[in-house]
Amino acid sequence: MIEKMKKIVLVCLESDRKNSLEKLRDLGVLHVKQSKDFQSEKHDKIENNIEKIQHALNVLSEFSDDETKITDEDFKDLSPLEVAKAANQTHININWLKENISNHNRIYQTLEPWGEFDGKILNAIREKGIDIRFCACNEEEIPKLPKETYIKEISKKGKIVYFVVISREPLTIELPEVSIHTDDSMKDIIERNHLSEEGIAKNKGRLKILAQYFAQLKDYLAKLQEKLEFQINIDGLGNKKSLNYIQGYIPKKHQNMLLDSAEKNGWAIKFETPSEDDTDVPTSISVPKWLNISKPLFDFVGITPGYKEFDISAWFLIFFSIFFAILVGDAGYGAIFLTFTVIAKTKMPKSVQTALNLILILSISTILWGILTANYFGTSPDFLPGGLKYLTDPKTGQAHIQSLCLLIGAIHLSIAHIWRFTIAVNNPVCLSQAGWTAVIWGNYMLASSLITGTTMSPLAKYLYIAGAILILLFSNPSKNIFKLLGGGVAHLLGNAINSFVDVVSYIRLFAVGLAGFYVAKSFNEMGMGLTQDAEGFMIIVKFALATFIIIFGHLLNIALCGLSVLVHGIRLNTLEFSGHMGLEWTGILFSPFQKKTKP
Repeated sequence: MIEKMKKIVLVCLESDRKNSLEKLRDLGVLHVKQSKDFQSEKHDKIENNIEKIQHALNVLSEFSDDETKITDEDFKDLSPLEVAKAANQTHININWLKENISNHNRIYQTLEPWGEFDGKILNAIREKGIDIRFCACNEEEIPKLPKETYIKEISKKGKIVYFVVISREPLTIELPEVSIHTDDSMKDIIERNHLSEEGIAKNKGRLKILAQYFAQLKDYLAKLQEKLEFQINIDGLGNKKSLNYIQGYIPKKHQNMLLDSAEKNGWAIKFETPSEDDTDVPTSISVPKWLNISKPLFDFVGITPGYKEFDISAWFLIFFSIFFAILVGDAGYGAIFLTFTVIAKTKMPKSVQTALNLILILSISTILWGILTANYFGTSPDFLPGGLKYLTDPKTGQAHIQSLCLLIGAIHLSIAHIWRFTIAVNNPVCLSQAGWTAVIWGNYMLASSLITGTTMSPLAKYLYIAGAILILLFSNPSKNIFKLLGGGVAHLLGNAINSFVDVVSYIRLFAVGLAGFYVAKSFNEMGMGLTQDAEGFMIIVKFALATFIIIFGHLLNIALCGLSVLVHGIRLNTLEFSGHMGLEWTGILFSPFQKKTKP
């Protein structure tokens, strides 16, 4: 249920603004709307420190599980900001050393065809007037040189010849010269890279030590973020002479609590119902305890219904569980998920138990669907015991599953229109929702006949006729017959095809689930095929290889199943169902100003 909100303006003395904000934060019920734009040095300083800590956490995350103890006095008893500064500078040092190695390697590659030489000797020879050029070209492209010159081949790679041209007189002819660093040698570069690698190792050792502060940095970051929120709110206070005011929204159920606090603290406060065109009203969803397991889904997808929209948590959870089960489809996979979830529930902290409860339900749903369809790790039904076999053969039973997926789609979309019907039941427009419900069931019968090759029910045309009449007459009720029919026709034509496509889109549940079955089956057959005709020691080798192939195949298939759930399972709820429900997911999540860290 989306809670009713109240818009408030709270006024306090400017001299008491800090204390008032602290009291409001302790209440933890106000979603703040900034009264004015702000810019302050304190805000910028806190934000800068947050960036430093976040960067340091990213740097140290690689070493956060390391057990290196702090033995260097330079790293003992550092403040979080000192740790961040040391970690960030150490990271800069490592990147600089890595860039040095990369540059040296590029120089090394240019020197490699010329072998080892001493750049100092080479420069000394040039100072005595001897012209030395480094050249490279195809063998047939080596230029003709004057008699007083000397050419020496150094190396050859494929058709490319690397050679030097030496002359007592300055060379004036055009040569295929290459640029190399004559001040460096391969030996020098190897030594420099060795020193750089030692420097990287030393700096990484420093990061391992600093990583002992990782948890402290995370706690400090949370406090800084809380401090930033407080500073934003104090900078964003509106002001009139000696008074400050703050605006925002609170759930209606907390109105009396805020009134009591206002009386105790000497605040003036004004409550009002948000206007219809107020787009800043946040959405606060209150659900029964059993529906809390749907919250991780919405958090993961990052969607929130608008304040004037609907809370579909229950239907989202119910149908997502069905979609998950069909898309994964394998009772064996469901059993794996269930086993790991049960183990995780005994070892993981309370903060993730809600998410684990969700996975528990999804796992059980998958097991039940896998049992109904006799899908156990993609094993062919021919090899299953009689009690585990499919109710009908998979080849002939595919039509039943296709029809079932379309039926699920029709039920899912009908719920959206029936819900909208009940909401608008006192308005004639509700009858247009009844019309769309009839059209959806006509679409189901038509789609089922087209996809499964069965005869369409004669009831479909009556559903279409009844639905079209209701949509034409009640989509845009008006006493003007032309306006009424014009609006109805536009609404019908604009949405009729989309309605059919939306019903058909649920066939993806069958298609993706079947694809997963055949991927698993193919890897099984590939692995088992290796063990045929094997003798002696090769039996062990081929059996090990077959086991690897089968396990790898199923792990890959599980990953693909997870991807299909994200793409298809969530889409059917957030697009198809939400579109028929009129949901645009444009909401602002209710985020109360409250204390989030321990003192």
